[in-house]
Amino acid sequence: MRFITPFVLLMLGIAYAAKEPTQFELAEDVVGAAVEARAPSEGQSENSVANVLQKRKCTYNGCKCDSRGYQFHSCGGCVWTDNGDWVITKKRVATHIFECSPSGDCCDYGHADDCGTGKGRCFIRD
Repeated sequence: MRFITPFVLLMLGIAYAAKEPTQFELAEDVVGAAVEARAPSEGQSENSVANVLQKRKCTYNGCKCDSRGYQFHSCGGCVWTDNGDWVITKKRVATHIFECSPSGDCCDYGHADDCGTGKGRCFIRD
């Protein structure tokens, strides 16, 4: 019981000595990463990754996906890492982005510049 006061003081001293970023330091780091919505530059698709804030209609065209009970977005060229099966199983287009529902239904958002490049948005199961 007599050691509790020195122990608490020691812990407070260690916590105080540890360098933690302040609110203002964090704000300075975030300033450089600001996101803007802007018109696509010339030669760039209207549905490119640079315009991710742009709303797009998701068309229900009869596509199906092997969602394994998850809700997610995936490029048409994505495969599951554990067995190599296609994520989009019906009406797959490698350069399109799809939204899969837990039931296996999906809709097509259309062309996305990152899909079909090897750097597309794929859902990877842990």
